[in-house]
Amino acid sequence: MDDVTPEQLRQAQKEDSTLKNCFKHVGNPRPLKGKEGISEFILRNDILYRKVSGNDKPSDQLVVPEKFRNQVMKLAHDSIMAGHLGIAKTTDKVQSQFYWPGVGSDVMRYCKSCDICQRTCDKGRVTKVPLGHMPLIDTPFKRVAVDIVGPISPTSKHGNRYILTLVDYATRFPEAVPLRNIDTERVAEALVDIFSRVGVPSEILTDRGSQFTSDVMKEVSRLLSLRQLTTTPYHPICNGLVEKFNGTLKRMLKRMCEERPSDWDRYIGPLLFAYREAPQASTGFAPFELLYGRTVRGPMAILKEMWTSEVDNPETRSTYQYVLDLRERLEETCALARSELQESSRGTRSTITGRLKVASSNQVIWC
Repeated sequence: MDDVTPEQLRQAQKEDSTLKNCFKHVGNPRPLKGKEGISEFILRNDILYRKVSGNDKPSDQLVVPEKFRNQVMKLAHDSIMAGHLGIAKTTDKVQSQFYWPGVGSDVMRYCKSCDICQRTCDKGRVTKVPLGHMPLIDTPFKRVAVDIVGPISPTSKHGNRYILTLVDYATRFPEAVPLRNIDTERVAEALVDIFSRVGVPSEILTDRGSQFTSDVMKEVSRLLSLRQLTTTPYHPICNGLVEKFNGTLKRMLKRMCEERPSDWDRYIGPLLFAYREAPQASTGFAPFELLYGRTVRGPMAILKEMWTSEVDNPETRSTYQYVLDLRERLEETCALARSELQESSRGTRSTITGRLKVASSNQVIWC
């Protein structure tokens, strides 16, 4: 990544012919095309920015000259903390801090021309299968979905062959733990380790693997007052939330570990960051933002700070005021996310129908 000074950035912005129209509209607020809100180009320290306000996601975007755009897209898509995610998530990541005319089209071309993505993309589409109604969860980590990925080949240098994955229903916040084996005791230890960080959920949805249905796991659930839910037999889409994450995580690992496949377990942490930072289509927000009530300082924010030499300095507040502000932000963000989830759920169910029988009362019902 080339170093760019604020002076070089100013000069490049002024010399870039693709930004002439942006400079012409400085100080002239305009409504966003096809979206709610207003955009306005402003000059701050003689550096051109695009300010978006009047909607649910206000932003302060640095306008990037053409000569530096490839650096931004490379960091947002190719880096270890980006994970070669798809077009929509990469675009959201870029636009969280940067803007230029035609940014969406440029990101789309960049992702479609990525050599690693082309060689590791899915070769065919999976046919849609019946879906039923899942209750919307509005409390973080009240219900979680859990699954196991593996065995993974090759075995990592640390002897890991599996990954225990967990996704929160309310925020889509994921966790992943590499495992040497999937004995009940080891799986239970990994779950307790996760719960020690995020809290003990009320409900846990798993498949019918022996690790989750054994007497040991039932005793762990009893001690933690944890209600166990199991999926319909031979129907993994019943746990579709975590299954979808598993597919994304495996693709990200495949792309990042192409040269050193036996180091796959070392990439899990950075790739989890990449997933948590990207807004989800179903909620409209990043999992990190829904859980913690703030935008994470990631590679895009750091690059913007490096180029502009500007660092946000929020006003000093008392602990009490901080807690009140945080609670208000979380309530507003979660309300918006619930609305997006309801719309997403209605859209999905309107195109997919079907029925599945239920064998016992603790299964998820599909209708």
